[in-house]
Amino acid sequence: MTTAEFERTALLNAGVDPSQIPSILDTATFRRMLLDAIAAGGNTGGAVKSVAGKTGIVTLVKADVGLDKVDNTTDAEKPVSNATQSAISALASATQDALDQKQPVGNYLTSVNSAMVTGVIDNTKTTSFSLANADNGEIITINSSVAINVTIPSGLLTGFNTMIVQLGTGVITFVAGSGVTIRSFGGFVNTAGQNAAVSITNIAQNQYHLGGNLA
Repeated sequence: MTTAEFERTALLNAGVDPSQIPSILDTATFRRMLLDAIAAGGNTGGAVKSVAGKTGIVTLVKADVGLDKVDNTTDAEKPVSNATQSAISALASATQDALDQKQPVGNYLTSVNSAMVTGVIDNTKTTSFSLANADNGEIITINSSVAINVTIPSGLLTGFNTMIVQLGTGVITFVAGSGVTIRSFGGFVNTAGQNAAVSITNIAQNQYHLGGNLA
């Protein structure tokens, strides 16, 4: 590129009207025209006349460059969006509902029997009786010299568990209430004898499994 070509290109880049550039350009004229273009705010090769629609001394804000919703907060301080919080709350509610359906042995506590704690032993039964939700999680000992029936009624808690121990000589027979199905190995529903222990576990709606010393 010749000196003349370089000077003409520099003036064009500075925003000078091509019609104003003489065909024969001396060094003094080039410098004057270039300085005039710069003073008039021309393009000096990298500088700009305006930013985001602003001219002069420009101060940009986030919205000028499409970042109005961006905030320089730490990860620990960032708020959770409404949609995310709703999803978390729904998951927590569903989890609690699922937990409410689980009633492990020895860990049942409701207003039915607010004094019940893990491993409570009930030794008050001496005659035939029907199980109730308050018996959930208990170990029930029966000391009787005569035969006793223990009825398993419908409607007990999901996951109902209890253990029956025959301390006396009276055999204990487990009776299914209306709509209830009792399942056991060999179909046995009687305690095997003195000191026999039998577990009763809810395995489905109104279905119970007997395990232990049966005959």
